Amino acid sequence: MDKKWKGFSLLELLIAISVLASISVLILLLFSQTQKNQTITANVLKNRFEKRVLRSILEEDLKNAVYLTQWVLANPTRNSGIYGIPKMDSTVPIHQIYFHARKKSIHPSLVEGMDPEIHEIDYFLKKPLEAKALYSLYRREYYFLRDNFVTVENVFGNEQNTDPRQIDSLMSDSLLDFRVQYLPPKDATQSVWVDSWSSESQKTENRLPLAIFIQLSFLGQDGSVQKDSFQVNLKPILPAGSEWDF
Repeated sequence: MDKKWKGFSLLELLIAISVLASISVLILLLFSQTQKNQTITANVLKNRFEKRVLRSILEEDLKNAVYLTQWVLANPTRNSGIYGIPKMDSTVPIHQIYFHARKKSIHPSLVEGMDPEIHEIDYFLKKPLEAKALYSLYRREYYFLRDNFVTVENVFGNEQNTDPRQIDSLMSDSLLDFRVQYLPPKDATQSVWVDSWSSESQKTENRLPLAIFIQLSFLGQDGSVQKDSFQVNLKPILPAGSEWDF
């Protein structure tokens, strides 16, 4: 006699469906957790890369800061060196810094031979309207020397790029804090870190600070706060006629 094949019972079908459903849920949970871990890792790497790049550029810029002695003597209304006066955003001090630096441009698009190699470099903050707690840090590089760092355009949130001889670069759009401190020369009356600096107001021979201390706080895409701080030692003053005496 031929054997008669029976189908699955309702109970067997329900058990099979339950097992498949459980396996599917586990696979989805595992996939979701893997995606979440990958996103967190990507954000951490992005934040670390952003910090390293910003720190590297800041250090390279600041360690090449110079005071253009002869340029100022030719016109006493000019200023040079470093200018960094905190501005207020509500009750929060917003640190910004403007300075002259002897270095090549970071922009490779410049035609060879057109780089003046003495630039004014500005680091300033803007606050996006849609993110009240975050700031965007910009780096501006001039290909000419303005007579005065302190102009009408240097008002917090109102730094407009109005000259084709300057290039603005967005360094970070997720800053919670950017602080700058200065260490006065040893022959100054005050030898502790200060929050502001103006080379023109210095009465010492060396109008540059001995060092600059930078503190940064970033907000990651995952909501975590990444912090970084570092000190940049500036070049000491050299005798008249040396390569750093302009």
